[in-house]
Amino acid sequence: MQKMKNLYYTFLTLVILGNVHSQNSQLNRARSEYEQLYYVKSSDIFLKVAEKGFKSQELFEKLGNALYFNNKMEEANKWYGELLNLYAATVEPEYLYRYAMTFKFMGNYTEANAWLDKFEALKKEDLRIKSYKEGSFDFKKEDKDITLINLPVNTQYSDFGSSVHKNTLYYSSPSVKESAKEYSWNEQKFLDIFSVSIKEIKVGEILLGKPKGYFTDINSKFHESNITYFNDTLVYFTRNNYYNNKRHKDSKRTNQLTILKASVRDTVNIKPLPIAIDNKEYTIAHAVFNAQKSRMYFSSDLSGRGKSDLFYVALDKNGEITGIPVNLGVKINTEGKECFPYVSEEGDLYFSSDGHYGFGGLDIYRVALFDKKVNSAAAETIVVENLGKPFNSASDDFAFITLENGNLGFLSSNRKGGKGDDDIYFYSRKCSATLSGLVVDKQTQEIIPEATVNVFVDGVLTQSLTSDKLGQFTYPVECNSKYLFKGEKEKYLPDEKNLVTGTQSLSYDVKLELEQDIKPFRLGDDVNQILDLGIIYFDFDKDDIRPDAAVELQKVIEFLKTYPDFKITVNSHTDSRGSSAYNLKLSRRRNASTIKYIIEVGGIDPSRIDGNGYGESMLLNHCSDGVKCTDAEHQVNRRSEFIINKP
Repeated sequence: MQKMKNLYYTFLTLVILGNVHSQNSQLNRARSEYEQLYYVKSSDIFLKVAEKGFKSQELFEKLGNALYFNNKMEEANKWYGELLNLYAATVEPEYLYRYAMTFKFMGNYTEANAWLDKFEALKKEDLRIKSYKEGSFDFKKEDKDITLINLPVNTQYSDFGSSVHKNTLYYSSPSVKESAKEYSWNEQKFLDIFSVSIKEIKVGEILLGKPKGYFTDINSKFHESNITYFNDTLVYFTRNNYYNNKRHKDSKRTNQLTILKASVRDTVNIKPLPIAIDNKEYTIAHAVFNAQKSRMYFSSDLSGRGKSDLFYVALDKNGEITGIPVNLGVKINTEGKECFPYVSEEGDLYFSSDGHYGFGGLDIYRVALFDKKVNSAAAETIVVENLGKPFNSASDDFAFITLENGNLGFLSSNRKGGKGDDDIYFYSRKCSATLSGLVVDKQTQEIIPEATVNVFVDGVLTQSLTSDKLGQFTYPVECNSKYLFKGEKEKYLPDEKNLVTGTQSLSYDVKLELEQDIKPFRLGDDVNQILDLGIIYFDFDKDDIRPDAAVELQKVIEFLKTYPDFKITVNSHTDSRGSSAYNLKLSRRRNASTIKYIIEVGGIDPSRIDGNGYGESMLLNHCSDGVKCTDAEHQVNRRSEFIINKP
């Protein structure tokens, strides 16, 4: 992507210096080429001039910039150092920032931070400094669960920016057409869009087909990149502002980037047309859509605040723009470059920036659930998170997209060890997690050793474990999976817990609480508590036994049949609503119905059961007459007690 990326950055970042007296004719020629953005040639000439001992602020600025914007950071560091050593009093503060970024690229974060401190002294309100001050992470820490694979489609040139639609990967690379022109900036051919089928993709492995060029009406004689599908027949992509066989230049005669759209159906396509917000005075690039296709996110220099900012614009169901661009705000956008947005299915915003705290160059950042929070009060709570290594490096890392709940995806980078100027990488997350389990007695919370724990995956028993002497067990679970753990032991009722693991490597805890099947009881205990009876409900102002109450009373009947040497006393209570006299009568009627049901339906000897109704005279809480209480608080007082007694 070096061509499109550098072209894009230069449109947004390059300030062409005015005419200055040259050291010699070589410098004059270099300046001319510099102002036309022909960096490769001009940097060679600037370097020859500087190496012959010529010195000037302009020479070192342009030489440093030529190297900096071509990502030759170590060389840029040398000449920016010369610039600041000799002309520190007169250079623009931005050169201090760029000098700091070259140190970051080289991995010298101590020196980088020292120069950022000097930059802060001159530009206290710069949002990049705020990010630098607030940012804090371990530059040496790396997520070992992530694997990066350099794709076989990468060439020795620039290959970058990917999107996936129907198992096909779309990306940009220099044109392979013999008639394609070379771009004078980096002496590579103009970019075209290519596609390659994804034959197999899984953690640690990807198998691709043979790359092929995209539709001829999409790939022009200029740059194309960052294609994205709105639906199966409508695409948006970035190109130099060229359509209807005409280049559209701004007031400075520069051909900016813009977003075009086109209808595509198999081998038939309609010629690309500009979108509603097209403006030849600005660069507009990198279109992506949220999951609902209700917003298009993009990058542009529309605002004039930063070198490029991120925006969104509303869309209708046909992909037509219905509103005006909305800047994502100062928590996202800095005075630097924010570009290559991407919105996941979950609404997470990913983007690249050189203005937020990072490793150097462009880093990839994430804002969780941004698409759901934007335009709401929750927007104030957004946090910009650096993805860290290995997603980010000291070089440029960008064009990040996710698949499979974030466990698979693609990114582009010009990091060391690649095949070309920029390469596309497939990333996968080896996602594993550990479950720690504990088996305890539900009532006493005492540990239960040597309990059997059966593990089910998708309803199939996969393994049986045994809790140790401390009641503990462990099990290696996989991410993004569903499990059921069932604990069992003799004389206990089983307990089971479901577990749904996420997409990150985490630790999970499961507590299995087994209830004693044979429970001790004493005289005076309530059968309700022993058997965990449900509430005995009655209809309003009624004393008939309802079907749901009959289920609970049947448990009392079975208790009496199992233990024939005991009798029970039934105590019926109401809440305080209604008069005391009414509640007393109602409780006695319901008490009589309860006892009658147990005797007649259960066949229990009448001598083994007695009881009474107490109305609202024995409330368990503060909800007496005149006290405002919730239904749940009143429900505590509406109860039936089945007290165990000796005959």
